[in-house]
Amino acid sequence: TTQDDNVESSSTVQAFANVLLFIFVLGIIVTVPVGELREQFHNKSAMFIGLSTQFLILPFISFLLVIFLDNEFCCGDDTSPFTQPMGIALIITMASPGGSFSNLWVSLFNADIALSVALTF
Repeated sequence: TTQDDNVESSSTVQAFANVLLFIFVLGIIVTVPVGELREQFHNKSAMFIGLSTQFLILPFISFLLVIFLDNEFCCGDDTSPFTQPMGIALIITMASPGGSFSNLWVSLFNADIALSVALTF
């Protein structure tokens, strides 16, 4: 049926996109010299700032954002399209480490790829 074909093509496209993302991120990671990566592991201040931002500040900001977007605080009525599942998804997404996808953004913005890879481990 048409619905089965759509599900099959959707999963095929998703698998292909995941493989392409993996190849792209792997290409970024292998460009980092091992010496620079070791340096970043010994750079205590950068690791502390990166990890505290990733695991403390971002989840706190997402919590404040959910409170701000909540119906009673933001709009004062039930007309806001922001729902509880959306709030939970926002907190979970921002509380999760960036993983390999953050390396893509770091590469695009010409930032410190070695630090990003070190934080991914």
